[in-house]
Amino acid sequence: MSVLLDKERTLNKKKIKKPSKQALDSGMKIMAQEMLRITSKAAVSYAPVVDDIIASDCKDRRHIESTLDGMLDFCWDKTMLELFRKLCKYYYNINPQSTSEYILAYRELWDSK
Repeated sequence: MSVLLDKERTLNKKKIKKPSKQALDSGMKIMAQEMLRITSKAAVSYAPVVDDIIASDCKDRRHIESTLDGMLDFCWDKTMLELFRKLCKYYYNINPQSTSEYILAYRELWDSK
């Protein structure tokens, strides 16, 4: 037990270097690139789902709302926002109240106006 405590004390005594501004900038750039990659992949994945819901005249509220829920996280992106709006316009004729709630959720998350 004391050996573990000694190792822990030794580790705690070592100074942890702060990352440099350059390292932080590089890390932020990598994260931003990854966000763009993931969002692009999401748009490619959600586009056929949205098209299928509309083309098949789907009325399954769970499926539509689950799709809207997933898309909402990516609506900062123009392509995803267009897909989100397209599905909201379709869903409004099925469930206007729920659609309005999704629009409000979008505004709370992403609308800066």
